[in-house]
Amino acid sequence: MFRADIERLAAFGLHTHRASGWGEALALARELRPAAVLLDSGFLEGAGPQLCGALRRSWGPSEMPVLAICGGPREVKWALSAGASDIVERPPNWDLVGRRLLALASAQRTTAELEHNRRQLAQAHVALADGRRKFEQENLIDSLTRLPNRFQIERILERALLADAGPVALIALDLDRFSELNETLGRKTGDEILRLSAERLTACLKNLPGRGGAGPGLMSAARLGGAEFAIVLRDSDAARLAGLARFVLDALGKRMTVGDHQLHLSASLGIAVAAQPNVAPETLLRHAETAMYQAKRAGGGQSHVYHPDLGITAESRLNMGRRLLEVFERGALELHYQPLLAAESRRVLGVEALLRWNDPERGWIPPAEFIPVAETMGLMGEIGVWVLETACGQLRAWLDDGLPQIRIAVNVSRRQLEIGDFAAEVKRVLCETRLDPALLELELSERGALHRDPQIMAQLRRLKAIGVRLVVDDFGTGETAVSQLRGHDLDGLKIDGSFVRDSLGEDGPVLTAAMTAMGRHLSLHVVAEGVETEAELVKMREYGCHAVQGFLFSHPLPPAELRRRIMLPLDRPDVCELMAVA
Repeated sequence: MFRADIERLAAFGLHTHRASGWGEALALARELRPAAVLLDSGFLEGAGPQLCGALRRSWGPSEMPVLAICGGPREVKWALSAGASDIVERPPNWDLVGRRLLALASAQRTTAELEHNRRQLAQAHVALADGRRKFEQENLIDSLTRLPNRFQIERILERALLADAGPVALIALDLDRFSELNETLGRKTGDEILRLSAERLTACLKNLPGRGGAGPGLMSAARLGGAEFAIVLRDSDAARLAGLARFVLDALGKRMTVGDHQLHLSASLGIAVAAQPNVAPETLLRHAETAMYQAKRAGGGQSHVYHPDLGITAESRLNMGRRLLEVFERGALELHYQPLLAAESRRVLGVEALLRWNDPERGWIPPAEFIPVAETMGLMGEIGVWVLETACGQLRAWLDDGLPQIRIAVNVSRRQLEIGDFAAEVKRVLCETRLDPALLELELSERGALHRDPQIMAQLRRLKAIGVRLVVDDFGTGETAVSQLRGHDLDGLKIDGSFVRDSLGEDGPVLTAAMTAMGRHLSLHVVAEGVETEAELVKMREYGCHAVQGFLFSHPLPPAELRRRIMLPLDRPDVCELMAVA
């Protein structure tokens, strides 16, 4: 190549380095890693084949392409067989050479970028798989009490029943009036009560009278959720099980010191026995919980053994059902609203509608107690429609009152998706309230609504066609796999508050971060529930949560009280902000 030729290549923006032999060229290639090599050396008698071979042994054609200048068909054959990426004939058209070199260099850069992206994607897949494995392992253990959780106890029950090694007994127990203590003393005190109760339960199981420590027959204890625990044993003797129940209740009832509080707790306990191996784990668990609720309705602090008469037709459940029906028909059920805020700006993005029942005799009845009764009596469809109509009507009233557009979130049970045409009801309510479908967010139970039931999936598809948002509620407490999340056209997920609390613990950060990363990887809007402290808020921001919800910002409030706490800044009339708690 002459100087004039080099100057013509420079006109294309190509920076060139010239080597006089293949050894020098190879050294320059190692030093400079050029985007392309122009080889002007004879391929029949010159050093072209040796240099091409050396380049190919060190780099592939996509890493360092070679453009060869050839003097005839035989040289073209030798050049291509030696590994040249492209050829031009001699004497070369330097405009063509410049364009060919630019094309080769561009292709090399594109290939390098693709390879870099492929490696990054592979690393992301590995990290996601590691996070999922960690999540699945941790999801079997309750992070607060370190006992097996409900999912794990169901596995233990299944193995015990399939082993056919004798009758299996399940004891379900729930701390009495725990929700009242939790609301009065605060969640941190409530968590400590649960942790100490789990320690007492574990200790008394290790020292059961006549069983010698862990002893024969004792299999496992677990936390089912909330203030509910379970014990699995191999036993069917009524007297021994009654004695065990008294021993456990006495252990849990001893005075407990939590901070400055001296507490005397009681618990309600239910016993169910599977004398036959063909009993399903969920059936045995349901029987034990039915007996437990019977003990609770009888005043608490006692045990009850399951009998078929305690099923759905139990008098106490019927009484609650009748009262609930009367309350609903009188229009005495209420909706309270809890704000959802952007994690970074704390701007109000929306509110969640929460069902409340204030009974004149019992006071506030927890939704976890009356909603199952409503579902059993077939009331959940009507109540669900009322909740939808009331929540959407409230949002329309707020919008008409000058509030900027925010979303309204409504919980949807599996039963609502199974009966009737729920999607049609949603469409009707949106039309009547003149709401943009994008402002309605339907929160689906991870356990109930995300299984691949054809009828439910059809309803979810119809809801998405309307334009509403679908969000997984209390994510992490069920057993949803990534494939199930991908199988539904979802918009977001709400990480359960227990994982938010655990984010400040020893193992919690890994699990919570993995869940957030998984949600973001699936392009879902990730919300952290149950945020109660500034430290938890900081952690959720670090993990990349888009939004937060919890007592740090506001308790669920009646609509008028919540409206007073949402202000419209004069300089930003299109933005909702939450006023500080007085």
